[in-house]
Amino acid sequence: MSLARVASSKAPLVAAQMAAKRPIPSSSMAAISAPLSTSANMALDNLKGVLEEYRQVHYRQCLPSRFKKDLVKVIASDGIETLLKNIGASERMSRTEIETILAEAGSADRKTIPANKMALLL
Repeated sequence: MSLARVASSKAPLVAAQMAAKRPIPSSSMAAISAPLSTSANMALDNLKGVLEEYRQVHYRQCLPSRFKKDLVKVIASDGIETLLKNIGASERMSRTEIETILAEAGSADRKTIPANKMALLL
């Protein structure tokens, strides 16, 4: 069987699978990924840099996606400050930077960010 024939025979199946998937409503996406202020973006870039340095040293053998999944779990349960303390990088981010991220992307009173929001931010 030629490649063109195989591709054409699978085309209706692929189209049916695509049609069956429901798109995420734009209002839901907007609630999850609201734009951050300049200061929050700068703080988030700083956090990403710190975490990337840690990943390159301690998660060298793992895929970046595995590292991201582990981070999201830890941040959602323990918070950014605890994570930074545990990896020895608590002095790399100021309290103000952490509070800025939490105020805009999470709940500042609990000092955590929901896992779905953190996954989108990282």
